[in-house]
Amino acid sequence: YGIIMDSPLYINKKFSGYVNAVFNIEKFIGTSINENMNKIYNIYVLRDDKLLYCNSKQQFNKSLERNQGTIFKLHDNILKLYITKQYNKSYISVFISLVFITGIVLSLLLTLFIYLLMDRIALHKKATKEIYEMYKVLDTSQYEKNEIIKNNPDAICSLGINGNIISVNEAFLRITEYREEEIEGENIYNLIVEENRGEFKKMIDNILATGKPSKQNEFVLITKTNQRLHLEINTIPILKDKCVSSFWIFSRDITEFNKLQKQVYQANKMEALGKLSSGIGHDFNNLLTGVVGYSDLILRKSSEESKVKDYANIIKNTGLNAKRLIGDLMVFSRKQKLETSIFDINKLIKEEHEMLKQIIGDEIELNISLDKNPCIIKGDRVKIQNVILNLIVNAKDAISGSGYILIKTEHSFKHKFIDGGANSKNLKCVKVTVSDNGSGMTKDIIDNIFDPFFTTKVRGEGTGLGLSIVYGTVKQHEGEIKVTSTIGEGTDINIYIPESLKDTIRTKKKHQEEIYYGKGNVLLVDDYEESLLVTKMMLENLGYNVTISNSGEEAIRKFYKAKGDFKIVITDEIMQNLRGHEMIKILQEKQDIKTLIISGYIGENKEINDMGLILLKKPFTIEELSKQVYEIINGNGN
Repeated sequence: YGIIMDSPLYINKKFSGYVNAVFNIEKFIGTSINENMNKIYNIYVLRDDKLLYCNSKQQFNKSLERNQGTIFKLHDNILKLYITKQYNKSYISVFISLVFITGIVLSLLLTLFIYLLMDRIALHKKATKEIYEMYKVLDTSQYEKNEIIKNNPDAICSLGINGNIISVNEAFLRITEYREEEIEGENIYNLIVEENRGEFKKMIDNILATGKPSKQNEFVLITKTNQRLHLEINTIPILKDKCVSSFWIFSRDITEFNKLQKQVYQANKMEALGKLSSGIGHDFNNLLTGVVGYSDLILRKSSEESKVKDYANIIKNTGLNAKRLIGDLMVFSRKQKLETSIFDINKLIKEEHEMLKQIIGDEIELNISLDKNPCIIKGDRVKIQNVILNLIVNAKDAISGSGYILIKTEHSFKHKFIDGGANSKNLKCVKVTVSDNGSGMTKDIIDNIFDPFFTTKVRGEGTGLGLSIVYGTVKQHEGEIKVTSTIGEGTDINIYIPESLKDTIRTKKKHQEEIYYGKGNVLLVDDYEESLLVTKMMLENLGYNVTISNSGEEAIRKFYKAKGDFKIVITDEIMQNLRGHEMIKILQEKQDIKTLIISGYIGENKEINDMGLILLKKPFTIEELSKQVYEIINGNGN
């Protein structure tokens, strides 16, 4: 076949214009373009992509869209002759419908898929965000929990159910003195004192059985440096699948609190004993006034060789010892007035050294180590002397066979709490230490040695008041006492007494006791009959004419009846209805009189002090009574 340039084209016997056309086309397609061909083929004639002829334009468009049939294309921009074979229109319609419906279904499915995909993506994003926020909250919560545990002032540790330590906070490390790598993995039972382990295990077993926390149990732990810590423990179980998987233990160090509590308890016991002593002291001293007074009268009537005189001396000394015992008991209530002076404890110890050596015997060596500088305090010299004596006797009793006792003095400090205990300051003190290498004491004994009447000695070898009196005297001097002891090694008792701000030491000369006689009328008032009668007899032995009365009201009547013709009025202080100082105040409204108060009450009396009255404490000896009455009558009483 070939190409005819600008050949006229006749289609269906109609001239359609000059076109470039192929010749011998019948050979190419196997037939000629005629009426029959139009029925069999779709004939499309195009030039420059413009349709010149088509026996079915609609079919042409569809043919082009779907590229159906045989398409002959010779060359671009010349003659394009498309001849396609016709198809059955019903098949094509069904096919197109199926394709269309399939497209719609696919589109819907695709749309649904995309929607579901986008919805799933949105849900995933939302879930991801929620999980992120949840982890963020959990992370913040965990951080806050860790910070709370880390910085909590209480000691906190986490335990496994077998007792192994999982983690601890800084407070736990601080009080136990361990490092973190040393304590983690350690079993808690190794830190608890042996006597508390059984109780601790019982607590843990109960928590494992019930799943409930245990509160406010007290246990003693041993620190790295072997110190005993008293801890108040609260234990909280951590449950997993309704079973205890671990524990949180919150501990509070109550060691110092326990010490303060014991001090308060000790002070309360001493105060209670003091109140008891104060309550019975007055009556007891009234009884002793008769014992001592009648003994003096017997001594004055007995010859030097008489056995009666010896017996009377024993009775008198026993009565005076009982008086001192009551005075010692009053130390506990701190109501007894101290006879204070400024003195050097070093000098006191030196003076008593030989006497103390005789007390402890030859088998025990007594050494003294005194500070090179004077240890000056302000206190009651006699009571401090008794403190040292009691400590030496106590150390001697702790030594079986041979041994040694050391008395040591030095300058030191002690804490004094001020502002209600909120703050403290250091005070300069004199520290006196009495050490021995005796049997030592257990902790339980140390906790009780200052209790009145507590003793480890067999019955009859001690009253149990020695160390109690020591404690009371030290507290009365605003001091402190501390005890350390080890079984089999010995005991150290340390006493701290504030130093005196003054260094001027005054000494009093001892006066030899003698009896002072006198004469004149004396009004004697006492509601305790035994005391009244023995005092009357003592005054009469001294040369006085005595008028007695057993009440203040009766004494006032007798005083005015005698027109006040008395050189001195001697009265008991504590009487029913009208007290001694009240009676004196009434009498002094009428005239100036000389007076003397006698009383078995050991505590201080503000009214007596305020009125400037002179007080003679019961029981008294005839020497003491005679001297006091004589000096008051003659104008130099004190």
